[in-house]
Amino acid sequence: MQQIAHDVVILGTGLAGLRAAVEICIQTKGIGRYRLSVESAVMRSHSVCAEGGTAAMMRPEEGDGFELHAWTR
Repeated sequence: MQQIAHDVVILGTGLAGLRAAVEICIQTKGIGRYRLSVESAVMRSHSVCAEGGTAAMMRPEEGDGFELHAWTR
């Protein structure tokens, strides 16, 4: 049986898993062996299937804020 070693294993490829992978690569400057693993098809993650959508505050310096992403009546 072949054994494969990884420094980090991330289970799940939704937004949280992918964001974790990005941050790990930033923090380690891409040095290391990583694996993302998912049980279902990648396009069936909860993030992709979210009926209400997902939102993130990306550029607060340009006026983006939590208020712009909140649904109010």
